[in-house]
Parts: sequence; structure tokens; C-alpha cells
Amino acid sequence: MSTSPAPRSRRSSRPRASGPSTATAHDAEVTGVFTLDGADGYPGSEEADAEVQERCQAINDAYVDPAAVPSNAELYYDVPTEDSWRIGDRTVTCAYAATEGKLTGSLQGRAAADEPEGDGAGV
Repeated sequence: MSTSPAPRSRRSSRPRASGPSTATAHDAEVTGVFTLDGADGYPGSEEADAEVQERCQAINDAYVDPAAVPSNAELYYDVPTEDSWRIGDRTVTCAYAATEGKLTGSLQGRAAADEPEGDGAGV
């Protein structure tokens, strides 16, 4: 995957529920989490948003060979809501999310030669 659309950010309420196993078709796959430095400001600011995108891209690249990312997957991240930020939530969750269909199998450690036939869409 050489280029991708701009990453999507979903500001959601906490707490997060754990996701399904990657053994079944799934909408997204969490690749990692990190904690923002509160000094960077709320993730809605340009500076903080740029940091989130950069750090999630690095986490995703370490999780799976970028050349092996299915064509129906893109960088996705979840940041704290403004309300949760005010009470100290600084956790960012990075993931790959399906833009259409589903993701199948785990992306973790997948190399370009491991990419399944087809567009990567699940059933």
C-alpha cells in the first residue's frame, strides 16, 4: 500500500470493550496504544493530531509490512473525547479499519508475500 486516504479519527466515549478475535472476519484490528503528553493539547489541535497520525503510522508499520496491508484497510485511530480529556484520559488506540467488507485473519506480522488473493475483503 503506497498511499492511503487521510486517517480517520473516531472520538468516542470510554470505556472501550474488547474486540472480537481476528480468527473471524472483523471491521478493524487494533495495532497498539500510546499515551499523549497532556502538554501537546487536546488531540483536536493540529499539532496533536499530526503527532497522533505520525505515531499511529509508526505503530501500524511495526505491526504489519505496509506492502501487505489489504487494499480495503486504512489507518484509523481513536482519541479521547473532550470530556474524557478533561478528566485525564490521554490514551490513543491505533488500528487498521476496513473501508469496505471485512478484514480476515490477523494482519500482525504479515509480509507482502503473505497477502491473500483478492482484495482482502471478508465474507
